[in-house]
Amino acid sequence: MHKKLRTVLIVGLIATVIGVIIGFIGWYGNHQKLDNVNYNHGFKIVKYQKRSDYQINDFKKLNLQVQGADVEIKRGNKFKLETKLPDQQKLTVDQNNDKMSIISSRFEFAGIGFNHENSYITLTVPKDYPLSELKVMMSDGALTINHLKVDEKVQIQNENAGIILNNVNFNQSTVTNSDGGIRLIDGEFNNIDLRNDEGALRTVNTKFTGENKIWVRDSSIVLSKLNDNLQTQLEVENGDLTIDYDNAITQKEHHGDDVLEKSTIGNDENNKLTVHNVYGSIRVAKDEVREYSDNY
Repeated sequence: MHKKLRTVLIVGLIATVIGVIIGFIGWYGNHQKLDNVNYNHGFKIVKYQKRSDYQINDFKKLNLQVQGADVEIKRGNKFKLETKLPDQQKLTVDQNNDKMSIISSRFEFAGIGFNHENSYITLTVPKDYPLSELKVMMSDGALTINHLKVDEKVQIQNENAGIILNNVNFNQSTVTNSDGGIRLIDGEFNNIDLRNDEGALRTVNTKFTGENKIWVRDSSIVLSKLNDNLQTQLEVENGDLTIDYDNAITQKEHHGDDVLEKSTIGNDENNKLTVHNVYGSIRVAKDEVREYSDNY
């Protein structure tokens, strides 16, 4: 009996201590306006810093290397850089002639944390100001680009988050993503090579010119309101193919246990799109479809 009572008292004492610690963190965080409290061999306070006083001059080439923060590139009246990052996360902004580099270090939330806030980097580019080159290398943060034109070359790579490209005009672009969705809204892509591993792809009223390729695995593709007569070759391995076009013809090929379903619509010899999906589905619709999966 005494042993059971002692066990109950010990468990109660531990629960009380944990409750007091959590209550103290909540009170202290509210009164000190802390953004984050993190536990890693003891409680540590993680503060965030907002900045918008960066000196940004005209540039034509942009290099972004970011980890653990959302990135947005948008149109505005002038060049401007705004950030919200943990104090411990280092950000380097370097401009050399017409090339701008924005590079962030990685910041890990180790242990137990409370009230994690989103880190972000927002870059504003003036209206009707095209870039010549764009390179974005990211992980663990969403990428959103609005109303941007890039004349020569685009390279985008992201992991563990999504990509939204809204009303952009890209030439010679490579877009690679994993574990996150991709959405293309309006805009125009000339010679794009897009690959998404384990993430949905949605295009709405997007124009493709030249030679274009899309590859997706383990998720769905919805292409809606493509440019007229675009020659589109569709292939699905072990998945479903749906085409909302009149007189569309599909073929099935059996290769052992695998089934390949394919079709071609449109006959524009100058503008082509090849779409391949593995263990997923493809839907092609004449009218606009805005059904998104996990916001993509």
